[in-house]
Amino acid sequence: MMWLDTVNFIEAVDMGVRVISYPRFFIINPTEWTILRHPDPNIGRLAAAEARSFSHMKYGTAGAIATKVPGNWKTDPAAMFCSQVIAAAYENIGAPLVSKPSSKVSPNDLMRNSV
Repeated sequence: MMWLDTVNFIEAVDMGVRVISYPRFFIINPTEWTILRHPDPNIGRLAAAEARSFSHMKYGTAGAIATKVPGNWKTDPAAMFCSQVIAAAYENIGAPLVSKPSSKVSPNDLMRNSV
């Protein structure tokens, strides 16, 4: 998920890409969370504004699978998966986080290879 503003986040889950507010979820074990920040806060704000435009898209199951399982997967351009939402937000503002298209970015790519 990506922080958008004071209380809102965006996430992609089985029901689709949605904006949720902080009070609507629990952090049961904070040690299992990793927080990543772009070194330039202005770029982070621009990416957050861009990410909002993805809300209400469908969840891209095939795209998510394609990041892990090689093959010729038919993906839906009107759907996004979790790490794609984050990568595409930065990619669309001209500040890509990794050196591959957002439709191919896994959570591990963001952890290991991103800005």
